[in-house]
Amino acid sequence: LMMIYPGTYPAVTPIEHKMKLLLVIKGYKKDDIEFISNPRGFEATGIKMLRIGHWDYIKDEDISYVEEHCPVKIEDVCWYDEDCGWQTVYYFRTKTKEV
Repeated sequence: LMMIYPGTYPAVTPIEHKMKLLLVIKGYKKDDIEFISNPRGFEATGIKMLRIGHWDYIKDEDISYVEEHCPVKIEDVCWYDEDCGWQTVYYFRTKTKEV
């Protein structure tokens, strides 16, 4: 069993820090916001993972707010766990400028 503690997966890039700030502005607890740089199965793809609390949901309008103010595209993946109920993780990647 892997234990997760606040600060285990801190924001490390300027974009992650800005995403965290925007989510805090929207009312999410700063200690609940975690970033994982190389999620299993996505190593070397440029995709990173965002998690809120214990796999909590981020409102669609808050995702749009972050995407509006950061050069990222965020996609959610949800699943149902019999013990914990609905859980959600967010994968994101930096948008590239189109030429």
